[in-house]
Amino acid sequence: MTQSNIEPNPIVPDFGTLKHGTLDILVNWNITSEQKQTEMGDSTYTQWNYESVRLKWILPFPYSTQSDIIEYLDDNYDTGECILDWAKASKINNVGEL
Repeated sequence: MTQSNIEPNPIVPDFGTLKHGTLDILVNWNITSEQKQTEMGDSTYTQWNYESVRLKWILPFPYSTQSDIIEYLDDNYDTGECILDWAKASKINNVGEL
């Protein structure tokens, strides 16, 4: 489980890796937050907890802008191509005997 004081987006594309229709994306889910005390105990901050995995994603269409790619990824996070299910499945280490 990842912990951060920065609120995560469900999908974070790495446009520096965009090549021949493939793109590295960071997929985050089970996002929760909680208030924590600083070490000095004089204030609080929000700690974000979430699962995360990096995937190489093949874009199904030659998009012309980064905003088009972001819209496609957001639209398919948990519906359509369901990127979230692919991300969760990639975290499975051992499914037992087949």
